[in-house]
Amino acid sequence: MMRIRKAKVNNYFGLTMITVQTAATNWRVSEQRVRQWLGEDRIKGAIKFGKVWAIPPKAKRPAKLNNGAKA
Repeated sequence: MMRIRKAKVNNYFGLTMITVQTAATNWRVSEQRVRQWLGEDRIKGAIKFGKVWAIPPKAKRPAKLNNGAKA
């Protein structure tokens, strides 16, 4: 069985993917925000292996939702 490294997921089932931590750094948001987007299925192509998310390196940051809420 293959082990998933926390820093980067490389060639897992022939896919090159990045982790939540790397995506958060690239997009300048918190890791919790990235996990929230993953839970809401807003990051296309992301796959969950057990407890670890694998995100395609070319995935784009989800757009802000305009739900009409007022502050």
